[in-house]
Amino acid sequence: MGGGMENKLLLFTALSVGLLLFGCTAQPAAPTATPGAEVVKYVCADGKVVEKAELCPAAGATAAARELTKEEQLSVCTGMPEASVGPMEELCIMGVAAKNKDASLCQEASRDVRASCYALVATEKSDVNVCSTAGTYKDKCFEEYARSNRDAAACDKISDISSKDNCYINLVNTLGTPALCEKVSSIGQKDGCYWNLAMRLRDTSYCNKIASADQKQNCLQNIGGGGQIQKPMPG
Repeated sequence: MGGGMENKLLLFTALSVGLLLFGCTAQPAAPTATPGAEVVKYVCADGKVVEKAELCPAAGATAAARELTKEEQLSVCTGMPEASVGPMEELCIMGVAAKNKDASLCQEASRDVRASCYALVATEKSDVNVCSTAGTYKDKCFEEYARSNRDAAACDKISDISSKDNCYINLVNTLGTPALCEKVSSIGQKDGCYWNLAMRLRDTSYCNKIASADQKQNCLQNIGGGGQIQKPMPG
């Protein structure tokens, strides 16, 4: 009796392992009309009974594919090494945030790159207002978004006057748009903005927009060939 029970347990264990590893297991069918004949059938991992083992789906084939959660994606970034382009771990976090278009993931990045992370998500979403959620990093986010997307409207959203002026000036240097010089609040930086345009385009009309009389005259003389070209006075 004990031996029979032990044999049954062994058989059950073998069937269970076969089911897990191979997706199906053999079992005798009910007796047929033909004496002594036995038809072997197979039980698939999904419970389906078939007459041929190859009719069972491969193990895991019926399971629906599952995307990694955001937390699982971020875990991949942990411990990445430094590289010449910067900390790979930080770049990875930024990439995950941008891929998922989820600015909240930028909180996982260090303070040094957090503004850039928000700006990257804003760019991916084509929504500059993402920067408004960046807290103390929002001005830097607006500035980076403006530079990356050549969007002067993003400069308008910057609250710090000096940062806003720099945002406009950087875009003038990139786009060569004279109207943006007029948006610069600091007189000294505005003069420098028009100076750079005048030198770049060799156009004295921008010299005449300079408020400082000495710097205006210097600008006109430089373009007219009346002297050595000098850098604009610091604002």
